Amino acid sequence: MWDWTRFLAILVSVVLMIIVLCWIDAPTFLAALGEANLMGLLLAWGIFGTSLLFSSWRWHLVLRFGGNVVHPGATVRGTIIGHCSHTFLFGAVGGDVVKSGIYARWYRLKMSEVLGAAPLDRLMALIGAITFGGSMVLVGALSGGFTDLRGSQLLLPVAWIFGVLCAVGLIVVVFSRWRGTRFRALDRFRATLQDGGKRLLRDRVILLKTGLAAFCVHACISFTMVVCLASVSSVDISWFAVLWLFPVISMISGLPIGVGGAGLREGSALVFLGLFGIPVEDAVAAALFTLAISFSWCFAGLFLWWRGEKILVPKADERLPETISVVIPTLNEADSLAETINSVRRIPEVTEILIADGGSDDETREIAESLDCRVFRTAKGRGTQMREATRHVCGDVVLMLHADTIVPKNGGRRLLNVFRDRRVVGGGFWKSFDRSSVWRWGSRFRCLLRLYLGGRAMGDQAMFARRKDLEAIGGVPDLPLMEEFELCRQLRRVGHLALADGTVITSARRFRRQGNLKTYWLMWLVTVRYYLGASVRELAEIYSRR
Repeated sequence: MWDWTRFLAILVSVVLMIIVLCWIDAPTFLAALGEANLMGLLLAWGIFGTSLLFSSWRWHLVLRFGGNVVHPGATVRGTIIGHCSHTFLFGAVGGDVVKSGIYARWYRLKMSEVLGAAPLDRLMALIGAITFGGSMVLVGALSGGFTDLRGSQLLLPVAWIFGVLCAVGLIVVVFSRWRGTRFRALDRFRATLQDGGKRLLRDRVILLKTGLAAFCVHACISFTMVVCLASVSSVDISWFAVLWLFPVISMISGLPIGVGGAGLREGSALVFLGLFGIPVEDAVAAALFTLAISFSWCFAGLFLWWRGEKILVPKADERLPETISVVIPTLNEADSLAETINSVRRIPEVTEILIADGGSDDETREIAESLDCRVFRTAKGRGTQMREATRHVCGDVVLMLHADTIVPKNGGRRLLNVFRDRRVVGGGFWKSFDRSSVWRWGSRFRCLLRLYLGGRAMGDQAMFARRKDLEAIGGVPDLPLMEEFELCRQLRRVGHLALADGTVITSARRFRRQGNLKTYWLMWLVTVRYYLGASVRELAEIYSRR
């Protein structure tokens, strides 16, 4: 059956491409291809890649409702593979099944629950497409884009959108009447879908974020073709008048007919852009470049798929970590320690809390002992304190937590989910401050850049590591400062770092005490001098003196 489907899809694309190429003037078309602006095409390639990042964000948000997020890198990897499977399996349905199956197998999740997020993801994608398309139609109307068009020429896109809405309505009706089956996997799929949909409707913030991500996906896809057209066309184009056409062309090329929209995209571009006096050769050239860019990302997905099959498929006897040991270094933390300990006490996966005290002269140790924590007296210095305490842990994972940082109740499960990626050895959480300020906006975004560009997490992000990997690198570095830099560097030698899908709340007391500008300046100064080779002891004196 699938062989005939593939054959028919390829045949449709070939026939449509032949029709399109017979329609145009070959010398003019080849000239448009040869004179294309290379920098513009590279920009279009980057814009299309950005659409995959926004698509990852959307899928990441809906996966969260089923508790099936591993880490952002895994979601991006799955999305790029999904783009490949959508293209070569001729539509979202087959592509989503393959993407969900790969994601579930690699990360040891239930296929039915992962697949349950797919209809929500597709529904939000449709809403984003309609919202973006509607906004572009409004721009086109205000710019006189419909002045020379007859109503009959809008029949095809309007009919297509109407048909999609009817199909979505039918799906909703079917699932609303589906009360259960004798197949447990199908029941889990239905339950995950219904539960995720209800939670999505209740959580307006996530709903808005998901809608924004979907809107941005379609904006990037449309502007990929806009930039491609600008790179090949030599005529003046009234862009505001024609912007509404690109969402229509994208939706038509997204029909589950052919391979990756080949033939559909070129034919619709030829027809619609030709209505505004754009040479058909330029329109087809832009559509072909868009197709080539899409296929280039498909090949990236094939590479990730091939590589993942080699290194991400878990072994049969490989056990996932189940328990967490919390290590908290302290020095006169009586004001905040109890709240921090109580926050991790609520996490069912936490089996022990160890306090490494560096010589407090307040009630820090008494508070810790009264809350049934194991207390160790050590020399002063955060790295030294954590090194001593981690020698006595029993959990599968060690969570190194600052005494003024609060972990969410579901933080344990989300932390352990990171280790479903067998390459991950440690990482940290997303972070926000307990008191908002314009000076501290963007802290979550900096966590992302710091990990995926800088390869490290900060101590106040609640760093964690698999115990056996921590032992393999010799434990926490015995340093009074910058221990997280050195720890991350050593962990990267044995595996990857990742961000757990949870946000810790850390105190902004240093910012309040020293001021925002002075604190950022001090952090930047110490970091730069560390990379330039300054002594850690010297940096510790500078940091404590200011």
